[in-house]
Amino acid sequence: MKILVVDDNPGSPRYSGKVNFKDFWLKPSLKASPVNSVMRIFLLLSAILTGVFSLNSLVLAAEESPVMLAIHNQQFEPNKLTIPTGAKVKIVIRNLDGKPVEFESYDLSREVVVPGHGEVTVYVGPLEPGIYQFSNDYNPKMQGSIVAK
Repeated sequence: MKILVVDDNPGSPRYSGKVNFKDFWLKPSLKASPVNSVMRIFLLLSAILTGVFSLNSLVLAAEESPVMLAIHNQQFEPNKLTIPTGAKVKIVIRNLDGKPVEFESYDLSREVVVPGHGEVTVYVGPLEPGIYQFSNDYNPKMQGSIVAK
């Protein structure tokens, strides 16, 4: 990558027009002002922090194993899920039937259609200890619950 560096001194290597980006970044003799030093430090710290937060997100995602909820023969399996309190939980709802199902929970403020032979992801929490009901809006007899302990 080439960049254009302008300097008032015609004898300066910075006045020569295009220079190699590696030379500009690494060689202190090509710095135009103290502002460049501050900018380099800022960019370096930004890159380090971005890497740290990216790795932290990957570690958290790896530790988080989703809770699986299947729909089979017009029933939730299992019909009672137990999750920890105070944590955000990923629930993967997999519909093994051909008919769509509407996963609905007034307690959790969630409503999503799971297509036949499809899958959706729902995040819940962090929850207080208690029992949270859910059902299929298309078939009210199809019910289940989430117990937060």
